[in-house]
Amino acid sequence: MTIFATSIGVGKHSDKSIRELVGARRDALALDALFRDTMPGAVCTLLTDADATATAILNTMSETLQNSGTDDVVIFCFSGHGTPDHRW
Repeated sequence: MTIFATSIGVGKHSDKSIRELVGARRDALALDALFRDTMPGAVCTLLTDADATATAILNTMSETLQNSGTDDVVIFCFSGHGTPDHRW
């Protein structure tokens, strides 16, 4: 069994009209550190702010699901505003 853990934190946006979330990046960093420190062998991915584009997130999700098997555990954590239409 392999644990795949992706931590995403988006606090700063390229669109300056979107209010900054000071804790979103910190949330992702803390979860990533927790997974890395307490789950030996876990496959961890960290995406924050400018690196957490929609394309990067979707690619990471797709790759993770393609690489995981039926006995594996997949964890996706997101901290941020989400999309204007509340889908993410």
